[in-house]
Amino acid sequence: MNIASYVLIATNALMGAMKKPMPYLDPGTGSFLLQLLAAGVLGGLFIFRSSLKKVKNFFLRLLGRPVGVEEPEDEE
Repeated sequence: MNIASYVLIATNALMGAMKKPMPYLDPGTGSFLLQLLAAGVLGGLFIFRSSLKKVKNFFLRLLGRPVGVEEPEDEE
């Protein structure tokens, strides 16, 4: 047997001897998860908006319209 087999056997033996772990979430964990969620949502919105802008500019260039110039709106 090679050394990896011995390490695997020793790891399994030690893990089998351990007690079942009890889950614990301290108050800071909830705050951290909330921050992760907020950052993910805001980051996703930022990426969506910049991607949408790139797609819009691509089609404007494809149609031969100037990029970055807004078309005037009709006021009635």
